[in-house]
Amino acid sequence: MTGNSPPLVGAAATTRRRFGAGALAVAGSAAVAGLVGSGVTRSQDAASASVTPVAADPVQPYRGQYFGCHISGAGLGNTRYWTQHAHRFRCELSGPITGLRWYNVVNSPGQTGYSNGLGGRIQVQIRTDDGGMPGEEVLGETAVLDDPFRLGEYPLVTFETPVVLEEHRLYHIVYRQLAPDRGLISVNDIWAPAVPQPRSGWPFWNDDLASILHGINGHTGWAIRENHIPIFELHYRNGAIKGQGYTFGGFKDARTIDGPRLVRQRFGMDRGGRTVGQVRLRLWRGFEGDGDLSIRLTDMGGRTIGLAEVPRTAISASEGDRDDATTTIAWVSAVFDRPARLEGGTTYGLVLSAPGGAGYRIASTFKGFFEKFTEDKMWPEETSYAQFSDDGGASWRGWSLWGSHDRADTDLPVLFTIVG
Repeated sequence: MTGNSPPLVGAAATTRRRFGAGALAVAGSAAVAGLVGSGVTRSQDAASASVTPVAADPVQPYRGQYFGCHISGAGLGNTRYWTQHAHRFRCELSGPITGLRWYNVVNSPGQTGYSNGLGGRIQVQIRTDDGGMPGEEVLGETAVLDDPFRLGEYPLVTFETPVVLEEHRLYHIVYRQLAPDRGLISVNDIWAPAVPQPRSGWPFWNDDLASILHGINGHTGWAIRENHIPIFELHYRNGAIKGQGYTFGGFKDARTIDGPRLVRQRFGMDRGGRTVGQVRLRLWRGFEGDGDLSIRLTDMGGRTIGLAEVPRTAISASEGDRDDATTTIAWVSAVFDRPARLEGGTTYGLVLSAPGGAGYRIASTFKGFFEKFTEDKMWPEETSYAQFSDDGGASWRGWSLWGSHDRADTDLPVLFTIVG
């Protein structure tokens, strides 16, 4: 809590999670044997390596130029707002939107810090941008919502009239508290420490996504909520759904990559075939150890489709296992030794390995299907999820996250560039 200003409750206070019937589990799948051998194309400047993506198509996820997971975080972070709170985004697709889903968080029994009283009365608006902060022009709004508690945690609300958005432009979702005397409620974001401010170098959204505070510490204006990534999705009249639907991460549940300990992002090409030339990923290493990171793109039978390597010096050294980590963990890039064709309807794996003692660490991010988020950039839950192996790839298990094991609903922060 912060004096008389709006209480800002960080990740440590928002680590609750309801699992059970909603948590998916799968047995380990077929092994992908073998590690990256000789002949790998080694990027001498992996952090800046790049290829040219195909021409953009705004109807497609990631404008048709990328696929994968572009989000990496440590947990959840909520903001209880007395006046207003905002989420900034750059429009992916032109057209009218009719509704919005967000993470509307309230106290569970025995909890404090997320809400109080009756939750007040709220209204959600879409506003124009004014120098990176919400402008005064209101493009559309919902009705006044008299009972925020009854909305549930992941409400889908409609605007009174469709709101027409224009591709590439910045907009702001503004959550307004109209009756703080009746109580308060929170907006939940992904808690993402150890990132540069602003978030330059992040794939796809870069720094366009932002959580923005209002009226903090006696001030009446807007201020960026550092280390927070918005969770929301926009529902278009034509049925398209765009936004940011990954809902939390788990640095404390990171896995080690070295020796026989491997990690893999399993993914299905449910949306048709693609040719990829590059992958971006976010991981870190300890302050000791040696050896470069090897990347192997395979089919589920273990056949190698593409190889790459990231030098150790390009990967951030950080105390990343802590939710309050402060050392920046950067995204790095690696170009495959050849363009890799991925056929539609086929399942593949991106395997990360390193020599014994290298001590690389990577965390997965939970996709929000369980919370009813369905925006189109998330990897399909049925075929795509993070895995790890402790026996050199002889067997694989789904990720462990927040006390639930062998999960099939988290992704590694890996994003492919489509070149054909």
